[in-house]
Amino acid sequence: MKYRKSITAFFTIVLSAAVIWLPGITAIGEVVSNKAELYTITKRVRGVETYKDEIQYFADWNYPYGQNIPPDVYNRMWNDVKSVPSENEIDAPIVNDWRVIGPYGMKDDQSVAKYTGRILDVEVDNTSSIRVATATGGLWGYWGAFPIPLSDDLNTLAIGSFDTHPNDNNTILVGTGEYYTGSPSYQKVGTGLWRTSNAGNSWTQITMSPTPEGFSRIRYSEHNPNIVHAVTVNGYYRSTNAGDSWTRVLTNSFCYDLAIDPSNNNYVYVTYHGGMRRSTNAGQSFFAIGTNGSGFPQSEVGRISISVCQANPMMLYTGVELDSNDAMLGVFKSTNFGANWFNVSPDSNVLGGQGNYDNVIAASPTNSNVVLFGGIRMWRTTDGGQNWVRNLSPEIHADQHAIVWKNGNEVYAGNDGGMCYSTNAGLNWVSNTNIFPVTQFVNLSVGSNNTSVIAGGSRDNGMCVTTNGGLTWTQTLAGDGSGVAIDPFSSNRIFMTSGAYSGAFAWKRFTSTNFGMNWTEVSDPVFDPAGTSYTKMRCDRNVPARFYTNLGAHIYRTSNNGVSWSKLNNTPFPDSSILNFNVSKNGGLVYVCLNATPPVAGAKVRVFDNGVWEERSTGLPSNQNVRMIGVHPYSVNDVYAVMNGVGTPTQKIFKSTNQGVTWSNITGNIPDVPLSDIVVHPTSPNRLFLGTQLGCYRTTNGGTNWHRWNNGMPDATVITELSYIDSANAGRFYIVAATYGRGIIIRETSGDDPNGIQPISGNIPTAFSLDQNYPNPFNPVTNIKFGIPKAGDVRLIIYDISGREVMRLVDQNLNAGFYNADFNAANLASGVYFYRLEAKDFTDVKKMILVK
Repeated sequence: MKYRKSITAFFTIVLSAAVIWLPGITAIGEVVSNKAELYTITKRVRGVETYKDEIQYFADWNYPYGQNIPPDVYNRMWNDVKSVPSENEIDAPIVNDWRVIGPYGMKDDQSVAKYTGRILDVEVDNTSSIRVATATGGLWGYWGAFPIPLSDDLNTLAIGSFDTHPNDNNTILVGTGEYYTGSPSYQKVGTGLWRTSNAGNSWTQITMSPTPEGFSRIRYSEHNPNIVHAVTVNGYYRSTNAGDSWTRVLTNSFCYDLAIDPSNNNYVYVTYHGGMRRSTNAGQSFFAIGTNGSGFPQSEVGRISISVCQANPMMLYTGVELDSNDAMLGVFKSTNFGANWFNVSPDSNVLGGQGNYDNVIAASPTNSNVVLFGGIRMWRTTDGGQNWVRNLSPEIHADQHAIVWKNGNEVYAGNDGGMCYSTNAGLNWVSNTNIFPVTQFVNLSVGSNNTSVIAGGSRDNGMCVTTNGGLTWTQTLAGDGSGVAIDPFSSNRIFMTSGAYSGAFAWKRFTSTNFGMNWTEVSDPVFDPAGTSYTKMRCDRNVPARFYTNLGAHIYRTSNNGVSWSKLNNTPFPDSSILNFNVSKNGGLVYVCLNATPPVAGAKVRVFDNGVWEERSTGLPSNQNVRMIGVHPYSVNDVYAVMNGVGTPTQKIFKSTNQGVTWSNITGNIPDVPLSDIVVHPTSPNRLFLGTQLGCYRTTNGGTNWHRWNNGMPDATVITELSYIDSANAGRFYIVAATYGRGIIIRETSGDDPNGIQPISGNIPTAFSLDQNYPNPFNPVTNIKFGIPKAGDVRLIIYDISGREVMRLVDQNLNAGFYNADFNAANLASGVYFYRLEAKDFTDVKKMILVK
């Protein structure tokens, strides 16, 4: 790859009305946050256990397929998604888009460090801008000082690696699928290799056989860009025509790292699970290095990272994982192209227990004695490995995935907290340009009495909070965050869950009374020890608010702000863990989604009603669990069941009007994809908003028809949880979504078809028709059905008793068909109203009554 000018060390940008200050480099003598060592102080588990948590989270969600949905099933899902009309393809006007409210770099509460989300690959030497590959947020670059997404049209946002053509900044190869050498061999399955020739405006999929499900490195040859190398889950691939076609040269599974001699691109090194190979003909063929007698270990060799020293190409460095427990086996150095090796390991276990995931090494291009080795933390040697020093700066988040040298001084790192860089060869680091909105959120909560307060629990980046509607965010507790609940009457009070810990509780509970700036652990003798991960926290609108959490097969509640807790089910739920739960806002009901594996007909939804638990799943599919129960903001009777996983086509969403005693199917045209959450409009119950692993959907007729509702975000966005802001005084209703890789996003709904119109049938009427509204009388929403036999201009107008026009529901050209129009009279007084349909050669008027 080629070199480009350095980014400016100091600049100010305005982003979402927030000023992002880019400070200078922190000197070693300065006071820095102790949060970098929080995992040790609080005995957090930093190892394979945390990856098991993430694996199990998606394995539960993707049932019956496990952590990753097979590529053929995923491709079918994507095609089904694209067959559902988008909001641009229906007649409703579009006023608002989804808007990212951050974090554009959450600030560490004890330092100037900024954290975002997992970055797997970094490119600093094209002449366009720095570009980064994110785990589930897509490919990003900069436009000036602003981060811009480059791969939003792809069918996945899981990017393992990428590279820009050395002679054309607009041509980029992207390998999808987040890679690591565990089981399965990828965190998030990919959809193969893609290429753009116009800097991301459009993409073309490139055939590779077999299609790799995860990519670790893709690199062009600088000397001959027709040659491209790719190391993947499925082996090493090579192209001789700039990526048009590919040959799988090495079939070794778990090919991980790639190093190309900068002075002679014919020398290529590929590592794989258990060994290494070297090519002297640009990857046409390989021979083994590090064999018996070379000084390189011969057993227990797992993942290997490798680096060639540009200043001395005969010198190689490798970081090696101990296969049996993912710890560090050692750092090994060669001075003769890999023929012989000797041990230059640090005296600490740099890789912790996750060398199968974060293991990267890179030597300075100008000084072969200066090497950076990244595992959980970043380590540095300046004497060829004789001595190593760990960098404790909070500017370097835990879990390193990429190290890229720009020159002998400037070096960049990608890790679970995003990107940071150094201008003095890795001695000091800063993260002030780490502003990509790619945090992986699991749960969120929005303040009720102060809607500017939003808190989210995220993978790798703990709990972060904004108190100004997303202008700025603060990471208030590190680690892995999950459940969160903000007191509806006092937004400074927050309860949350966080992990992972050793000991009796894998995930613990915390509370704060100052917006998360300080946390106190919540404990009670009633809590039974449990290894439950990604536990939830909910609250109701009782006065005072009651908070709820889950552990093992139990639900717990506090009525005194966490001073004491009670167990709501003394007998654990049978043969099942808890997948999710929700509480009614006003009625004191608790809805628990059970996680029996395989699903059990009589163990799906348990409802706590007046002190008694009941199974309420009549009408729900028997072969799948329930992912979430959505509750109406005000009606205690209306609830919605969102089915879990894949495999129940046409049976994905159900509604109950009697607190779950019976259920009716409102799936409509929703595809068979993993769903996450549902929100119902408080005054317009026909309007529902649905989150899924492939974007959002909306219906305006109670589920008869759904459409994709993704303007402003990619269709491939993973939505993990939904919340809302009900600004009744302003007549506005906002959906707030937590995403797994695109931060927190928000969309105002009242501007989009506030009295929505939807086609309801493909049949063509033989004559004009205007039906009586239903319900009638109504409060405050009613539905009006009409039919037009031929295309033309149509107006549907509401008048009050005096004949004054109060609203135009429709005033546009419509195709022939039957239509539903929702009329929301929330801002009108009770009384008699008339609605009039006008079309060419047709007029009709009917009466309706609004009773409040």
